[in-house]
Amino acid sequence: MTITRARAATGPSPAAEPAITDGDLASFNLSDFNPKATTPPMGPEQGRPRDKFHKLTAKQAAPHYVSACLMAAAGAAQFATTVSGEPGIVAATCATVLFVAGVILWIIAPVRYRITTAAKDLGRGWVISVACSILTWLTYTAAAGIDVDTVAALVGGTTVLGLRWWRQHRIPNPSTDPPAPVTPKPVVIDTVLRELEERWLAEVGSKHGVMPGATLSGGTPTDVGEEYLVQFATAHHTVSMLINKLPNIAVGLKCEVSDLIVESVPGDASRARLTILTKSPLKTRTVFDTADIDVGAGRLPLGLWGDGTGYASWRLYTANSMWGGVIIGGIGSGKSVLMAAIAIAARLRGDTITWFIDGQDGASNPALFAESDWAAGRERAKEMLTAAAEEVTWRSRQNRSKRWSGFTPSPTRPGILIQIDECHLIFDDPECVALAEYIARVGRKVGIALVCASQYAGAKTFGGSVPLRSSLMQGNAVVLYTTSKAEKNFFNGLELDPSQLPSDMPGFGYVIDAAGGKMAPFRGRDFERLPEVDDLDQDNLPDAEADLKHSITWWLRQCPEILLDTLSVTAADAVTGGGYTQRRERQAEDLGRWDDQVAAMEQGILPADYQPGVDSPTTRPAATGPVARLLQLVPPRLSDFLRRSPASPTTTVPPMGLSPAEEAVWMALADAESGLKLGQLVAATDYSETYVRGQLDNLIEAGHVEQPKKFGPYQLTNPAAETVAA
Repeated sequence: MTITRARAATGPSPAAEPAITDGDLASFNLSDFNPKATTPPMGPEQGRPRDKFHKLTAKQAAPHYVSACLMAAAGAAQFATTVSGEPGIVAATCATVLFVAGVILWIIAPVRYRITTAAKDLGRGWVISVACSILTWLTYTAAAGIDVDTVAALVGGTTVLGLRWWRQHRIPNPSTDPPAPVTPKPVVIDTVLRELEERWLAEVGSKHGVMPGATLSGGTPTDVGEEYLVQFATAHHTVSMLINKLPNIAVGLKCEVSDLIVESVPGDASRARLTILTKSPLKTRTVFDTADIDVGAGRLPLGLWGDGTGYASWRLYTANSMWGGVIIGGIGSGKSVLMAAIAIAARLRGDTITWFIDGQDGASNPALFAESDWAAGRERAKEMLTAAAEEVTWRSRQNRSKRWSGFTPSPTRPGILIQIDECHLIFDDPECVALAEYIARVGRKVGIALVCASQYAGAKTFGGSVPLRSSLMQGNAVVLYTTSKAEKNFFNGLELDPSQLPSDMPGFGYVIDAAGGKMAPFRGRDFERLPEVDDLDQDNLPDAEADLKHSITWWLRQCPEILLDTLSVTAADAVTGGGYTQRRERQAEDLGRWDDQVAAMEQGILPADYQPGVDSPTTRPAATGPVARLLQLVPPRLSDFLRRSPASPTTTVPPMGLSPAEEAVWMALADAESGLKLGQLVAATDYSETYVRGQLDNLIEAGHVEQPKKFGPYQLTNPAAETVAA
C-alpha cells in the first residue's frame, strides 16, 4: 500500500472567530465608535470595533453584571414584601428559589462545566464564598429592604470578591510595536486522513462493521508510515479483538495485513495505536551484514521491527541465567535461517558455543551442521543430549563447590546453546525427551540451554512433555507463518492467528518475550546466497558458500573459536565414551557412511547395512546400542529422573464410533492440556460456532467431554484412558 500526503488549501472558515491580540489593542481607537464616521465595508475576515471592545471588556464587567442582577432581584423582593406585608415569608421564599435555581444550574452540563472550570482557575473556596455571599445578601435584603447599608455591602463585596476575578481576566497591555499585517491562514485538509476515516467509518466502525462504534483519529507521520489512534466504543472491544480483526480491517482500508501494526496504549485500555506502513521495512530483504548491533546486554538481534523502531531480540542471558526457547513456523517460513542468525549472534559474543542437532541428518541446515562446535543427526542426538545432561549435573556441583550463584558466561566457562531443528523427529524417543526436559528445567543456572524448532507447537512436538515445552517458552517463543489456527492457543500473550501472517515473507513473525516486551511483527535477517547452480557444480558448493561474503557459512567462520571448559569436556566424554573429544571423527564417519549409502541407492544397490524404515519415526529400533549402555553411567539423581519418564511413547487415540467432526473436536481437546473454550475450539477446527456446539453436546452426552465449570473450558473426561502404546 502506498499512501502519499496530499493537502488541499481552502478559504478560511466563516465560523472561525478572530482572536484578540496585542495588535488589536494597539490599533484600538475610540473614534471607531463614532456613528458619523464613514468607513469602508469590512470583509468577513475582519472584526468590527464594537466586537473587539466587547471581547476586551466582557469578562471584566462580569462582577458588575452580577451586582446589577442582584439589585434587580432585591427590588423585586422588596416589592413583594410591600404588597404582601410578610417580609419573613418573602425572605424564605427567596432563599428557597435561589437554592432550587442553583441545583437546576448545576444539573445543566455547560453551566456545571463553567463552574468547575472557575473552581480550578480561581479556587474552590472562592466559588463557595461568592455563592454564600449572594445567598446571604439577597435573603437579608428581601427581609430588611434596600437601604444605604445593603447597597454599600453589595458594592464592597463585589469589589473584594471581584479582585481575584479581575486579576485572572486582566486586559493585556497594548503593544508599542506596529501591528503586523494579518494574513488569513488557509484551512488545511488532509485528504488522505479524510479518505481513511471514511473507509474506517464505512467498513470498521459502522453499525454492521467489524468493530461497531470504534473511531479512528490522529494521522501522525512516522519514518515508515502513519500512526493513528483507535478509540473503542464498548467494553467488549479489546486490543486482542482488534489484532484478530486485522485481515478484515485490511480489506476495509484497502491495504495488506502486513501493513498494519497494532499496539496497546499504556495506561488506557480503551484505545489502541494503529500504524499503517507506507514504507514497510518488512517487505525488503535485510541482509546480515553487520555484527555491532546493540539490542541490550544479553540479547541477540533477530530482525527489524515492523514500525522501524529498532530490532526485535532474543533473550539469551540475564543475571545468573541462560535462556533457550521455541521457534514455530510452517514449511518455508524461515525457521532454519532464523536459527542460523541466533547461532551466529551468540557465537560472535565470544562467550558462547553452539551445538546442533538436525532431525533430517544435516539436510535442514547444512551450514550449521558443518560449522557448529558439535553436530549430530538423529542417530547421535541421544548421545549429545546425554553429554549435555551430564554437564548440567557437574556444572551444578561446581556451582555448589565454588559457591557460585547461577551462571555468568565467559570465554573460560562458555554458555552452551543446543539447537534442535525438526525437534519432533528427535523427541519421538522418550529418552531424548527425558534428557531434554532435565536440561531445560535445570540448565538455566549453569549455562546450558535448548532452542527447538518445528512446525507445530502442540505437546506432540515435544514428545508429549508439557513441562519441556513450558520450560522452553519461559525464555523465548517466536511464531512465524503456520497453517494451523490452533497455534495461538499454545502461546501466552499471542493475540493473533499465525495462519493470517503473510506466507510469502520468510522470517515474518512475532516474538513473545516472557519478560514482557514489545508485541509487534518483525522480519528476521537474511544472508547472502549463491545463485542456482547445476549438478556439475555441486562439488564446489561448500567452498563457494564459504567464500561468499555474508553467507551463513562465511559468518560462522568469522566467529571466534571458543574452547569448552575442562570440567564440561570431562563430563561429556565420561558418558559418551569420548564422544565430545571424537566428535569430528564420528561426524565424518557418519557423513561418509550416508554418502556411500546414497551412492549405492542411486545405482539401484541396497547397502549392506540397509534396514527398511530405519529412520522412520514409527519403526525406529529400540535403544540397545552403546549409547544405551552408557546411560547407566549417569549420576543416580539423573537416573531417577529418567526412570520417571514413560517407558514407551504413547499416542492419543479418539474413542470408537465418533463422526469425523466429533473426532476433530475431541483431538483438539486432547492437544490442549488445560482444555479449550468454545471460541478456541472454533479456531482449532475451522467449523462454525453452532456446528462445534452441536458436536460438544454429542460428546458430553456420550461421556467423552465435560465442562467442569459453567462458562469454563471444555475438557476430556478421561484422556489418559484413551492412549495406546505407539
